[in-house]
Amino acid sequence: MTSILERSFNFNGFNCYVIMRHMGDNCYRCGYVQVSKRLPINTASINCHGGITYANKEAPSPLEIDDKNKWYIGFDCAHAFDTTDFWTVSRVSNELRQIVGQILSGER
Repeated sequence: MTSILERSFNFNGFNCYVIMRHMGDNCYRCGYVQVSKRLPINTASINCHGGITYANKEAPSPLEIDDKNKWYIGFDCAHAFDTTDFWTVSRVSNELRQIVGQILSGER
């Protein structure tokens, strides 16, 4: 699998990443938010496309970040009928902003 960082940005103090994953002839995007380990989050209650499918202390590939005080949560756009034409970099970025908004508002 090949992974390419397409966009990184900071939204309200949270680093966000859009990554394109290539698996053979297929490709899909994923979105990730870097979170402080001190911030308790119930990932099951975060409302995003397909739910949170990644929650790990390791930065997702291809990110090479080694920060022991952070962890990563994310979602993927590899569900039935998902396409990269629909799940554009902009749309995935907007979904990441909504995740951050939920974290900040306590809707977790």
